[in-house]
Amino acid sequence: MEFSKEERLKLDSLITEIKSEERMINDAQLDSNLPFVGIDLVQKREWRNELFNKLYQNWAGNDSVPFTKFFTQGKTYGKPYVKTRDLDRKSGEIAVELHNETDRMVLIVVFQNNKKEPVYTSYVAAKTLAEWKINIGEYLFVLPGNKVPSGAEFGDLPFKELDAHFFENLSIAYRVDYINTKRIKLVWENLGNNESYLVDLSGALIKE
Repeated sequence: MEFSKEERLKLDSLITEIKSEERMINDAQLDSNLPFVGIDLVQKREWRNELFNKLYQNWAGNDSVPFTKFFTQGKTYGKPYVKTRDLDRKSGEIAVELHNETDRMVLIVVFQNNKKEPVYTSYVAAKTLAEWKINIGEYLFVLPGNKVPSGAEFGDLPFKELDAHFFENLSIAYRVDYINTKRIKLVWENLGNNESYLVDLSGALIKE
């Protein structure tokens, strides 16, 4: 997967910044006498999009399930999550490409935060590129895991093998802000110790 020299420099800079923030957080935890609240707890919120809100509440309510430390090799999976629409067929004004550079699969979730709007999803296998369309104001989630369960029902977790940071990322919503280009370039990057982050090379997303 190719990046320009400018994109690679920006990616390296953002990764360095993230690692620096991690060190500060870890140091603060060591210095504090207060008990540390684990990152696996979901900061639950209500969404106006009815379908996504039902999904969100069901998934967040499962935050006591055990995580898998040893992942099997996940296979490519082409169908969207139950009762959601295929992200590959979504219309929009802005092209998005996401480079999944980790050894985990991810589930991409995109929607408008209006009551009756549909929810679009797509599974992206490890070390692959995903492309779709999006609009300003729409929301994006990137949820890591591995192996899609067969015969899943709506509300079930989207993975059989759950990444330790699935629920952390369920608390991180990205909203598309105004940009002056027609393409957003994202990288789902592994920074060691199985820590993964979404790197926005286009500066198009706001974390909420």
